Parts: sequence; structure tokens; C-alpha cells
Amino acid sequence: MRALIAAALAAVLLSLAPEARSFSDIQHPNRLTVLVTVLANPGAPVAGLTAADFVVREGSATREVIDASLSDEPLSVAMLVDTVKPPMGSQAPVRDIRTSFAAFVVAIRAHAPGTALSLTEFGGAPVTVADFDVPAEKLDFAVARIYPNLPSDAKLLEALDDASTRLRARPMPRRAIVSVDLHSVEGGDEAMMTRAAKAVSASGATYWAISVRGPGQSARRRDSVLDAVTKSSGGLRVFAAEAAGLETLLTQVAASLASQYVVTFARPSSQPVAPVTMDCRCGNRVRLSPMIR
Repeated sequence: MRALIAAALAAVLLSLAPEARSFSDIQHPNRLTVLVTVLANPGAPVAGLTAADFVVREGSATREVIDASLSDEPLSVAMLVDTVKPPMGSQAPVRDIRTSFAAFVVAIRAHAPGTALSLTEFGGAPVTVADFDVPAEKLDFAVARIYPNLPSDAKLLEALDDASTRLRARPMPRRAIVSVDLHSVEGGDEAMMTRAAKAVSASGATYWAISVRGPGQSARRRDSVLDAVTKSSGGLRVFAAEAAGLETLLTQVAASLASQYVVTFARPSSQPVAPVTMDCRCGNRVRLSPMIR
């Protein structure tokens, strides 16, 4: 069943909105510009890269990289946090959740000053407790009050849909969603799975999903969406064995979002555009965002 759902989601993700085009949508230009993320280590953005550091392949052909520079476009990040009460006998990781999100906020402000942040809790229903336009101190207050103790199912898929809608009003192309789920039961049905996948794709956001999953805990129904959308959007899907590992992963995401480059490469205008892959001679992995022009 999960394989069938994943295949259906993959088909959905082939049809992206105009703001988040695939390479197959573009008609034979002589150059293309892509927003990419160079995956960083925690606390250390990848700075100072130039065109010589990137290797671009279109199909089997290597393309000349004309220009590459660190993006200075505004960045908007929607943070989503699970606030469902853990199973009986388990203690809510309140301190770990609060300190890890606080560390993410500190890191993103240090690495990418001016970033607009929002915070949504998705226990029972998505509730945005601090939107993009709130003062910094209100966001900090909301982070310090996160409390995963709601006796209900999670609504991560609805939160993705909601965050995507709000992000579409934010400046392009640097939009991102960062979610943390605590292996809670997902309340969204299969229709919501498809809706959430379409919404994230249409938003043009990169999606970074972190799941806390202890030994012996099985996959959740929402995993098909998280796996498919993080891959298609140019984000990342990662797991923490326990909530204590969240801070390292979240600060790595913050450093990676501050390592976004605009890369332009030349190509024959007589040829249809083929799938593009990109590597960095620095050794770090590269993720292509939906922004192509």
C-alpha cells in the first residue's frame, strides 16, 4: 500500500505550479539559472564558492558554469512542530524541543540576518502561534512555550498545506519549510496526503523534515509524503533516534539554508532540456531547489 501511495505522489509531483517549474517545462534556452542548497555541517555555512566549484551535468553532458554566487534574496522559513502527547509511559521531550528550536532560530539569525520566521504547532490542528510578521521577541516567546502534550492525532499534513499557502505570499525564491515530528499518529487521510504534496510543490519551498523515531518504531503513513516532497523540493529527510539529537540536525538545516547559491550554466539552445544534476568540488552534497529560470 505504501508503495502505491508513493507512486501516486510521485505522479502528482511531476506537475508543478509555474513558480516551481521542472526542467522539462523549459523550452530550449541557451542558459539556465538554478537556486541550489549546498548541504552544510552544523554551525558552519558553506561560504566563498564560485563557478569553478560547481559541476553541472545535463543528462550525460557536462555544462559550462558561467556564474555562481551566494544568494542575497530574502529568506522565509515556516517552522512546524509536533505537540502531540507521547504514548503512555513516555515523557514529553519539552526541554529538547524548546532548546533545539531556539538553537535553530539563533543559528538562522546569525547566518542569514533578516530571515522571516514563523512557528506552527500541529497537535490536533495546525495553529500558527507566531507568523512571519511578528517581532522577534514574540517568536522567541512562542518557541520557549512549545509543549508537546495534546491528547490527539497530529495534523502535520494539514500544517504543510497551511504553511505552503502562507509562504506563497512571501518573496521568491528562498522559501523553506522545516518540520519536526515525534512519531505521532497522523490524522490526515490519503486525500490530504495528495493535497499537502501539491501545496508544497506549488509554494516553491524547499522542505526539510526531521522525524524522531526510537528503536523498533515503524514508519508512519505520512512518511510517503515527507520522503517524496523533501526529495522533489530540494530539501532533506532525516531522522533522530531521540529528541536530544534534534539540535544538531536543526542547526545543520540552518547552516544549509544559509548556503544557498544561484548557479547559472550554459547549454545548447537547439536541444531540449534534460534532467540536471549538480555536484560541488568542495565535497558537500548539492540540492536543486524548484527555482529555475
